[in-house]
Amino acid sequence: MVTFTQIPDNNTPLGGAVVYAFACDTPQTVDLRVTEAESGTLLGVRRFVEASAAECDIAPMLRRALRFTPATGSTGVRPATERQVTARVELRAEAAEEVLATAPDRTFPGCRTAPAGPTILTTMPENRLIDPDESDELLLFTDAAETVTVTAHSHAFLLVYRYSIPEAGLWLFHLAARNFPGAESLTVDAGACGTVRYTVAAVPDGAVRLAWRSGEGSVEQCTFPTVRSVSVAAEKERVCGPDGLAGAAAELERRELLVSAFEPAEVLEALGEVLATPDVWRAKDGEYEGVDVLTEEAVVRRYGTMSTLELEIRPKRKNRMPWN
Repeated sequence: MVTFTQIPDNNTPLGGAVVYAFACDTPQTVDLRVTEAESGTLLGVRRFVEASAAECDIAPMLRRALRFTPATGSTGVRPATERQVTARVELRAEAAEEVLATAPDRTFPGCRTAPAGPTILTTMPENRLIDPDESDELLLFTDAAETVTVTAHSHAFLLVYRYSIPEAGLWLFHLAARNFPGAESLTVDAGACGTVRYTVAAVPDGAVRLAWRSGEGSVEQCTFPTVRSVSVAAEKERVCGPDGLAGAAAELERRELLVSAFEPAEVLEALGEVLATPDVWRAKDGEYEGVDVLTEEAVVRRYGTMSTLELEIRPKRKNRMPWN
């Protein structure tokens, strides 16, 4: 007989270990299979040979399944299904379809630590700037049904909009500033989760808005108002023939050096995550395209003064597949 002796709690964050353990009456070879609960997609397998007891951290298998892009479209609440993984873990006999034990399905959000209660999973401050044509998003963790209230304010009007979260769980609130024309400020009140306030102000021409995946599993966004320099690099492939070297192929690569606004330390600390995060996008014409961040080190704090952050980016490269 094979039984699970340890199963992680629901909503265990993927920022740490996600450990399953099992025990056998007699030593045997057991496959621990991890699949996505709804689709049945295989996420990983680990084999234990002649094991009487063992444990396995499946967090690396689950992190690979987190693949998403920033939200687009109109303002509203959406299920954050792509920001978490619901896994089914089974123990199977070696080279057989016999299922020896199945653990209850568990949902694992991509955040760093487990939420202690209703909250906005974010690394950015609650006071933010947004252009009338820009968007932002908030990742909300709720323990009950909730209402998100957006208050649009200007010198001429005060309008209130409400959006419903039907049940507890992880939800995404997408804010498109263009849906509130003429507003000078926007307040997003997510009830027990918290409040974020936006000042609506036009950004300079040529400004670049970046989005990135934070350690809390959210997508954070910030506009870099200055492009300090633009460079073009050529990557050439050459072959050697009877007449010497000849060009076989060449590829141009556009690089941009971005400079943030003068920001307080807490904002620069959050922006510093862009250097290490696996996913960074550039907002362009209402869509998001992947970029690579070439900067490996940046100063995020100078005591006694506000600072800027400089980042060099390029379009995300796609690996060229070799010929078989």
